Amino acid sequence: MTYIMKVASLLTNNVRNVKKGRTQTMCLSIPSQIVQLHPEDTTATVDTMGVTRRVSTHLISEELAVGDYVLIHVGFAMNKIDAAAAQESLELYKEIVEKMEAEHV
Repeated sequence: MTYIMKVASLLTNNVRNVKKGRTQTMCLSIPSQIVQLHPEDTTATVDTMGVTRRVSTHLISEELAVGDYVLIHVGFAMNKIDAAAAQESLELYKEIVEKMEAEHV
């Protein structure tokens, strides 16, 4: 299981437990790093905690470059964020997973 899948699974299971059996979906704004730009169709290949996928960059007006971080929602890059904020978020997600695994959530 990839790290991103583990984060999503643990957090979804936690919400399910809180809601006493009712499933609730949540959107995780996990920073994704651009690894390749595809200007011919306004897309980019991004890496999200080890998982790569192609997303649309059509909604971002500012210049993007390989190495930049973006937040993804349903296949669209929504916002460009700075590297420091991205790293801080990624570290928090890793910490959440480690604590939840330790508590067997």
